[in-house]
Amino acid sequence: MRIEQLRSFLEVASSKSISIAAENLYITQPSLSRSLKLLEEELGLDLFIRSSDGVRLTTEGKKLLPIVQNILQQLDNLKQQAILLNSEHETLWQKVFASMPHNLSPIVS
Repeated sequence: MRIEQLRSFLEVASSKSISIAAENLYITQPSLSRSLKLLEEELGLDLFIRSSDGVRLTTEGKKLLPIVQNILQQLDNLKQQAILLNSEHETLWQKVFASMPHNLSPIVS
């Protein structure tokens, strides 16, 4: 299971259309359909009911939707936290180098 598959699942559930979701995700419709089918096979569940009117979530898909939303939210939180920690780390090193005598900074860096 890949993060892209979870994002695709969420986008298709939201747009209720594989072709619209593919446009929104900047991928081809066959590629998105294939990715969703692989996700369904891996989970052993049908997530969508496909019809000429578009797609809708199955009962199982409806139950998994909030879990997928939570997972993706947690991943976004992780990325934000990493960005924050990285900026704090850089700021710390900038302070260390700024307070260091100029003749020592080439040795440390």
